[in-house]
Amino acid sequence: MVRINREIYFLSQKSKVKVIDFIKKHAVGLLVLLFSSVFFFLSIKTGLLDDWDECMYAGFARNMHSSAYFAANMWSDGVFLDKLPFYTYLLQIPLYFGDSEWLLRLPSLLFGLGVVWMIYWYAHEHMSHRTVGVLAMLIFLVAPINSMFLTRMSTDPGFVFFILCSVFTYKKSY
Repeated sequence: MVRINREIYFLSQKSKVKVIDFIKKHAVGLLVLLFSSVFFFLSIKTGLLDDWDECMYAGFARNMHSSAYFAANMWSDGVFLDKLPFYTYLLQIPLYFGDSEWLLRLPSLLFGLGVVWMIYWYAHEHMSHRTVGVLAMLIFLVAPINSMFLTRMSTDPGFVFFILCSVFTYKKSY
């Protein structure tokens, strides 16, 4: 029994060392990600939904949450089959914490920050220099279209996140 406990303790010490090494290796990228996430969290609009796209996705999510009909998107007692309900499924998570516009916009921001981190990671790994990764992050963050879609309820950041995940997984497999 003592031997098993020592091995578990050793593994936990080893994982602590890995985390510290990761933070040291990616400190600048993590700082940029931290500051950008604070900026975007503070700039998420707390007011009413802006355009029909946000209203439509919020309506889909609220209808699905209240009716427990998960097969398709519903709007005004009609079934919408032009959009897949995957994003509506994801919007069910913030609806468990409350029904506010800020919470419904949160998944887009989290997916967008995931995209920012993947851009940094890809540029850092394949260009072998930290500066390239940080510059790639900053270029992505200052583009107006990206900053606009990170703070609004949109399917685009989630789709880009999952597309990048699949591309990176494919690239890692070879």
